[in-house]
Amino acid sequence: MLYLAGLAFAYLALADPKSCTNSQNCASGNNCLDVNINGQQKEVCTKCEATHVPVEGACQAKDGQDKCTPQDAPDGTCKACQGSTYLYSGGCYAACPDGTYADAGVCQPCEASCVKCEKKDAGTRCVKCQATHVPVEGACQAKDGQDKCTPQDAPDGTCKACQGSTYLYSGGCYAACPDGTYADAGVCQPCEASCVKCEKKDAGTRCVKCQATHVPVEGACQAKDGQDKCTPQDAPDGTCKACQGSTYLYSGGCYTACPQGTPNSETNTCDGVPAPDCNLPNCEVCSDDKQTCTKCQGNYFLTPEKNACLASCPAGSYAVGQTCGPCDPSCAECSGAGASKCTACPAGKMLRYADESNPTDGTCVEQCVEGPECETCGLTIGGTKYCSKCKGSNVPLNGVCTSNAARTRFCTTAADGACTACAAGYFIQEGGCYQTTRLPGKSICTTDSGGKCQTCANGQNPNSGTGVCPLCDSTCKTCAAGQTQQCQTCFSGYYKSGTKCVKCDASDSQITGVTNCVSCAPPSGDSGSVTCYVKMDGTDNGGSVNKSGLSTGAIAGISVAVIVVVGGLVGFLCWWFLCRGKA
Repeated sequence: MLYLAGLAFAYLALADPKSCTNSQNCASGNNCLDVNINGQQKEVCTKCEATHVPVEGACQAKDGQDKCTPQDAPDGTCKACQGSTYLYSGGCYAACPDGTYADAGVCQPCEASCVKCEKKDAGTRCVKCQATHVPVEGACQAKDGQDKCTPQDAPDGTCKACQGSTYLYSGGCYAACPDGTYADAGVCQPCEASCVKCEKKDAGTRCVKCQATHVPVEGACQAKDGQDKCTPQDAPDGTCKACQGSTYLYSGGCYTACPQGTPNSETNTCDGVPAPDCNLPNCEVCSDDKQTCTKCQGNYFLTPEKNACLASCPAGSYAVGQTCGPCDPSCAECSGAGASKCTACPAGKMLRYADESNPTDGTCVEQCVEGPECETCGLTIGGTKYCSKCKGSNVPLNGVCTSNAARTRFCTTAADGACTACAAGYFIQEGGCYQTTRLPGKSICTTDSGGKCQTCANGQNPNSGTGVCPLCDSTCKTCAAGQTQQCQTCFSGYYKSGTKCVKCDASDSQITGVTNCVSCAPPSGDSGSVTCYVKMDGTDNGGSVNKSGLSTGAIAGISVAVIVVVGGLVGFLCWWFLCRGKA
């Protein structure tokens, strides 16, 4: 997702650190930042003298505080925080500054153009943007590039009203109200306390799903142990499955009178009630068990596994109308069906564009191998190796050795098989020149000038002298500024667990991977199984699964076997009749 390339905005202050004006015991040099925390603008120290650590932006003696333990602070900065505090730019804070959000004890950067955001499932929801943008579906969009929140309704980077079939929620416009709210007069209003899902009813609301410790009784959430209508064993997930006494089951709750339908005293149910909504958000038509979707609501796309309706097709799939088709198994991301429509590749493969003059899609080929052309495959991006030093007079262009005759258009100076300076329109990285308009360059840098990167795509800051971007861990698409091992977002095929990225088919901590899964999202609350959007069939040849459930490789094998058997039978019959003729 290209919008993630600007994540460095959240740590914008880090791009312009300053000397401290009123911070005692702060290390000499540019070790202070101006930040906004809970509406208060303040100067904070990011590195103290060796005997102190930054707590709430001020240097405190290591032994005089309990937020940043001495073993976590060997050099005047904190590496981890204790209690209800979060790590931000080398210090511990009770609340994360604007432009960041709390996740696993660390203040992580919001997306580009976002001033305030909050954690939501596998990503974030922006609630306030820069003045030129507004939050739409939780992401910042340019005011003039959308029609949900008109400019006059958004003077300060938040929406005050929404247009069309969208609803105002937490300063943004949404096609559907999130859990814990309900739609009323164009606004998402909060459900009652302990209610996860509710619906408007007359002058109030009716709760249809509560938090796990409560159940809906007469439309309101009651503690499981404080009522006798819906017994605890009948309510494992905040809804009732059966009702006791003279109450009737309706839409996940127990009622003394059926809100709809006819009461059935034998089963304690309300008969003749229209089928409840699907259990999948934004699904219009679903299976009888309410777990599989067959059609999504407008503006949402059905995933290949039919287990989610999303605002856009997930990585590993492409849009076909309102559904998402799986990419060819050789692709990590794609623009359409087939091996020639890849737009990103899995680890160990690199993208070869079909048209170099218009780099949009192509095929995934083997990564750099040291041999006749490349002497050193020294650059690794997203788990794929690229050449950093060529043999002879050739030099690397976009990670591939290119002839010396073509060098002058992209590499202004070279030495010993590598570039030392790049032309305008390119940037230098690990002995090669790269472009921001194509892979792998655009996963490193978003803007360049004078042959150097100006804005790193991975959330880091380029070296002020060389323009080289520090690389994140190979599984991270972006990482926290100054913390290259703390993943912020992951490459396709991985999910975020704490501050690291884990493959979709692998488990970590309390999260369980799904076998053969190549595109997924972590579970809500970071506990349980990942939601797998795209699966492969698990064969060694990477064949995709067709409607019969057989892989393309299996079908080919069966076809060959049939031909052999039929051919053998025909040969035997010919031999038999010839022998009988001779007899």
